[in-house]
Amino acid sequence: MSQKLCKNKKCQRPLPEGYKYKYCEHCRSERAQKIKNAGKATLGIAVMVVGTAVTVITKGNINPNKKYTEPVSHEGLNYRDAVSMVILTRRSQEPVAMRGAL
Repeated sequence: MSQKLCKNKKCQRPLPEGYKYKYCEHCRSERAQKIKNAGKATLGIAVMVVGTAVTVITKGNINPNKKYTEPVSHEGLNYRDAVSMVILTRRSQEPVAMRGAL
């Protein structure tokens, strides 16, 4: 019986007797790596296309860096007190001073 060889035309390594695959271990791992890289590229392109589609559909109204502020009531305050009031953000509840105050 002749020696089994790897089916890759560039490799042609002899395979051990009773080896259950047609390709050697090196060629199999190279093939798996190519499939992983193709999957990563496909996922990257899909994310880019979906992100662009969402931006076009919403006309750019979604801004992930937008600070959400609590509504401020100015009743009973004079102008100076209202301008110097500290606004709390919803996410962190840390005080953030108003820009351009005073």
